[in-house]
Amino acid sequence: MPSPGNPFDLFDPVETELLRLYFGEPPTLDRALLLREEGDVVDDCFDDPRDYDPRYGVRLDETRVDSNQDDASVARAVARICMNVIGRRPVTRVSTSRLGGVASGRLKLRTGRRRAARFLFSIDWAMGSWPEAYYVVLVPGFDRQVVVKLSEEEGTGGGCLALGWFEPGREKTELCRILVDWWKFQADFGQQRWETFWRAGAINKSTATFWADEAWAGQEAAELEEDIGEDGEV
Repeated sequence: MPSPGNPFDLFDPVETELLRLYFGEPPTLDRALLLREEGDVVDDCFDDPRDYDPRYGVRLDETRVDSNQDDASVARAVARICMNVIGRRPVTRVSTSRLGGVASGRLKLRTGRRRAARFLFSIDWAMGSWPEAYYVVLVPGFDRQVVVKLSEEEGTGGGCLALGWFEPGREKTELCRILVDWWKFQADFGQQRWETFWRAGAINKSTATFWADEAWAGQEAAELEEDIGEDGEV
């Protein structure tokens, strides 16, 4: 039988629980069951997420679980689910995994499946050395869209991180809200504005630049105020 909120039995029980936590739904499993098992999908999926085997269930990485950063650890796991499971794991499972073990159930293959992660755009924070790409993924059974960032630098939250989610509808407005909030978070910690727009996907350069103007407006205003002397001259 398909599990609740998971009509195609796409996720194993722990993955379903991680998604429930991320979307603010009541927990059903003990947190100890969510910790990483040997054989977990690897955390770094920037190079080519298609290379990783989606039969192995995503767990929290025990080395990264911090009592003060539960949300960040869950967001990292959800990002791995979005980029490594959805669109790659066949939607019909012949058998499901044990809660205490690795998700290794036999799968009924389906062909012709399209990748679920939709590329938005990519930027570079620092002269070709710090690229960051953004995707949006529709999560089956939950009717939520998740924005994921991938970067080669670990940075804040790790290289693969879910930045936020929204229900379908008003997509561009919601994408703006989530990405501007992410960049404002960076700016609040002194991060300078990204340097280069690399590649457009569903979002073009002019839109991304407009969002960046909004995100760094406060920082730029503060810097201008510091540069103004007591006599009012710059």
